Amino acid sequence: MSHKGSGLLRGLIIGLIAALLTAAAYGTWLFYRVQLPYDVRWLGGGDVLPAAGAFVVGLVTALAHWVARARSLLLPFSAALYALLAMALSFIGGQTAYIIITVGFPVDTSERILRVLADAALGVTTSFRVSPDHWRDLSIAAGTALLLTLLRVLRLRRRARLAQAAAEEETPADREADYRAPFEPLQAAKPAAAPPNLFSPPDRGEA
Repeated sequence: MSHKGSGLLRGLIIGLIAALLTAAAYGTWLFYRVQLPYDVRWLGGGDVLPAAGAFVVGLVTALAHWVARARSLLLPFSAALYALLAMALSFIGGQTAYIIITVGFPVDTSERILRVLADAALGVTTSFRVSPDHWRDLSIAAGTALLLTLLRVLRLRRRARLAQAAAEEETPADREADYRAPFEPLQAAKPAAAPPNLFSPPDRGEA
């Protein structure tokens, strides 16, 4: 099955767009999450909201790949990679917004913008080293996107196999009976002749 016929390229493009949009939305959520009430932020020891957010990222990424209706087995793995990309970009984006807005670091020059991005990436890398929470969130997002997209792909492939098997089961006689030349008129079936009566006298004509 070619990549063109399987819809892989279409799935990759739609998945990339969904990953970028999801990263922007989730990064915004990470930044404004600190404004929620304390009891909400620390629900379940502070693990419920991050895990739920990671699940939503994986779900949105998977649904975007569903829209492509691709049947390539490479698509679930690309969905997992896009979910990881969305999570990483959202972490860096949320940290960048915190440095600029909360800390008030000036970004009036390109050098300062690059410095802010570098500091944000360094902060995210440090948080990955000291806490397993981010690794957990990455696993939830990637696992959700992988499993849901895989189920969709397997269902589409099964449907395609059933349709192909049904087409192959059609006999050549059935296809020939349904065939008609381009300009051949439709002809009604001839009525069957009545069987002869063996007990009637032969017709010898008029005397």
